[in-house]
Amino acid sequence: MEQSQYLGAFYLFGIALNLVALVYAIQTGQTAFAVAFVLVVLYLSFRYRTREQFVGGPDDE
Repeated sequence: MEQSQYLGAFYLFGIALNLVALVYAIQTGQTAFAVAFVLVVLYLSFRYRTREQFVGGPDDE
């Protein structure tokens, strides 16, 4: 598995965990935690979408 695919799986796992935590925070009425989890999901989503730029493509050898 190449590095970009590994990072993609890692980011998706992090997004999924944070979404579960977000749902739990919303259900228990903890808005501060919910906002924090939303920010983390947004950050991980951004990193997931732009991971090729950070790792480097096949031309960067």
